[in-house]
Amino acid sequence: MPKTFRRIAIGTIAAGLAWQSAFGCQCGSGSAEEMFKAADAVVEGRAADVSRGYLRLAWCGVKEFFHGPPESLGPYEAECGVRVEFAVSRRWKGTTPDMMLITTGRGGGDCGVPFEEGVSYLLYLSQLKPNVFATNMCMRPQRLEDAADDRGALARLTGQSAGKAHD
Repeated sequence: MPKTFRRIAIGTIAAGLAWQSAFGCQCGSGSAEEMFKAADAVVEGRAADVSRGYLRLAWCGVKEFFHGPPESLGPYEAECGVRVEFAVSRRWKGTTPDMMLITTGRGGGDCGVPFEEGVSYLLYLSQLKPNVFATNMCMRPQRLEDAADDRGALARLTGQSAGKAHD
């Protein structure tokens, strides 16, 4: 019995990942101004820890096999996606803790952000619940070193100084 269950779980996960990869991420990212208005929070900081949670993914695959796909992606990302402990160094919008949890998809068809530990980013975020936020490739995430244009737009929108990007 355990071998059969394991095969079903592995098959379900493989099929789900293949399906997501086959369709790819398709969205249009708005301008910095549009993203600022739509976001619950806009922050700069560093990905301190990135947890891919493969056991969580396996469990989500089993649940999806028996109950079908989730009705909305937000709760799915929070439970089944990649979790990032993010050290905030600057807030452009919103109230966030200095260390926050950010969830994103796993990449491919779910538009997850490929976070790397130790790398600094500019992120536009939606709040899922207190101190838990989400982002994806459609929300214009950028490595801080590549975010000069957005930082300039954010400075104009907020009246803050763009300053230097620091990792």
